[in-house]
Amino acid sequence: MYMYLEYGPVSKYKIVDQLPMSTRIFGTHLPAQMVYVRRNPKDQVLSWYHFTQTYSTVKANIPPHNEIFPKEIKSFINLAITGKQNVLAKDGEGYLEHVRDWAKHKNDSNAMFLMYEDIRQDFENAVRKLCQFVEVDLTYEEIKQVIQNCSLQTMKTQEENSKSEHPIVRNG
Repeated sequence: MYMYLEYGPVSKYKIVDQLPMSTRIFGTHLPAQMVYVRRNPKDQVLSWYHFTQTYSTVKANIPPHNEIFPKEIKSFINLAITGKQNVLAKDGEGYLEHVRDWAKHKNDSNAMFLMYEDIRQDFENAVRKLCQFVEVDLTYEEIKQVIQNCSLQTMKTQEENSKSEHPIVRNG
């Protein structure tokens, strides 16, 4: 679900809360704070590979998905690094171009950059940094609750309960 924060009646939030989806993206033209999480490109491409292999069209070998997301890992990686998997980007632009384009904003006062690997290594510290960036004060107990709610086990349980066609929670 995608909508602009500054447009439409306030009742839109009540409607969105009733929808059977947990992911919501809100766009805005208002000044905003941006959090960009970057991942080691090697880990990112392997994670992307495993995720795309859950697509029913890839499993059934149906074009064009079976061509964009081949089962053979070397072919998949080659397409990924050359920007030929243009599902979420322009042709010729892949993850590395995405990271490069966002890097231009690393010194912007409204942008925070995190590494996925750092978050995994010290999640509590990442939560504290994020809270400081968005100027939200959380108690120790609230931070522990965030950590619990974002744990791999909690997310797996939520995903299993949602009966998602495309499981995205996996260790690795």
